[in-house]
Amino acid sequence: MHELSDEFYAYRKNINYNDKNLSYLRPYYNFMKNHVGNLSYMTCKHACKDRSTLGNNQFHFNMHKLNVIDSLILEKELRDNLFRNVAFDYLLKAHDSPENNKVFIDDFQRVSGNNAHIKEIENLYHGIRNMQPNGPIPSILVMSIADTPISLPDIAKGKKTVFYFWSATNKTHYQNLFKRVDELSKQKPEYDFVGINIKTDEQHWKGILDYFKLDSKKQFRSDDFEEITKKLILYPMNKCIITDDALIVDAFSNIYSNF
Repeated sequence: MHELSDEFYAYRKNINYNDKNLSYLRPYYNFMKNHVGNLSYMTCKHACKDRSTLGNNQFHFNMHKLNVIDSLILEKELRDNLFRNVAFDYLLKAHDSPENNKVFIDDFQRVSGNNAHIKEIENLYHGIRNMQPNGPIPSILVMSIADTPISLPDIAKGKKTVFYFWSATNKTHYQNLFKRVDELSKQKPEYDFVGINIKTDEQHWKGILDYFKLDSKKQFRSDDFEEITKKLILYPMNKCIITDDALIVDAFSNIYSNF
């Protein structure tokens, strides 16, 4: 760390944590997110005896963030949005144990049970809880090239499967993704690589399959963007879900990582 002068943080004496007019001003909101993170880090540095938790343990660090927001921010909209940011940042990115997730969500509800985004956050928590290893992949219906509905468990039954996701809204993403899947299919022939398309109309989807000469038996699409993104936690779009006989092996893998 750089040595900082005693006056480096003097500006904090003048911070207004509760200016309702600034709650949705992006620079103010971004500053508050970073400020909460810095205060949480410094709190941990000075108060926590276990040095291994300092910035490395996401559960521990985000619990500090909840307490910092609770102690400093009174203006409800800013408070709710900052709490939401912490919850999404932790639940989506940390991929922590179910036990830690439960402790986190319980503490979140304690300090922000009346949060305007509470339903969204609880849905995310329950979605992640349902995507743990050895559990069944959610029984979501998708459409085949023949416009026939089929569930994800039926697609994955009796084999090792990697589900990946793409949308026609991002051409660069799906072009790179198809190349990556082609490489992996040769490296790992024991897996079926199954593409699930979202946010694309049927004819456009079929046109892309035809243009790239993709195996249509391993390509499906969903018309229900909300259901599939919530139940499968589609974040980020490079994620893939690995299953063995329709049971989840890893619901938060990355198609560009080794597995």
